[in-house]
Amino acid sequence: MIKNDEIFGALNPNQGVQGFMGMTLLFLAKHADLIDPMNDHVATGQNPMQVPYVDNGFSIITKENADYFYWDEYVKRRGSKGVNE
Repeated sequence: MIKNDEIFGALNPNQGVQGFMGMTLLFLAKHADLIDPMNDHVATGQNPMQVPYVDNGFSIITKENADYFYWDEYVKRRGSKGVNE
């Protein structure tokens, strides 16, 4: 419908990525010892888990980028069977 100019656009909240990134960040915040950047975080006592921005997958789908949001193409690219897996 977007590509046929029947609607202007749509929102893709990408809940899977949001949940995954949220849990990953929480895990790393709890287990900061797993993060070992080459800096002085140990000497200063700072937690190296400081992420100011994470791309959580939220997108505005338009006619120009709609081709990237076809479920079957996404599943094929990931080598997955999708919801039937």
